[in-house]
Amino acid sequence: MLATKFNCTGCGACCRRIGLIPGFPTKAKPGTTQCEHLTRDNKCAIYETRPLLCRVDAMRPRGTPIAVWHAMNEEACRQLQESET
Repeated sequence: MLATKFNCTGCGACCRRIGLIPGFPTKAKPGTTQCEHLTRDNKCAIYETRPLLCRVDAMRPRGTPIAVWHAMNEEACRQLQESET
């Protein structure tokens, strides 16, 4: 069954890799690829005002069903988590 809600695990894997995205408006901490707004407990210090790229639903391509988009993002998340182990 496809997800109708994005099930973020709160692992922070995407935020630890944000510096790899060319031209991304949030800067990585110096010498890392980690977002400068990622806290020690894997929370976003600017969650309410985070950039669009950090908002799963806002980045959904027009015409892509939400459940399909969430499933695609959950798979990307799984791959990021696996790459950290």
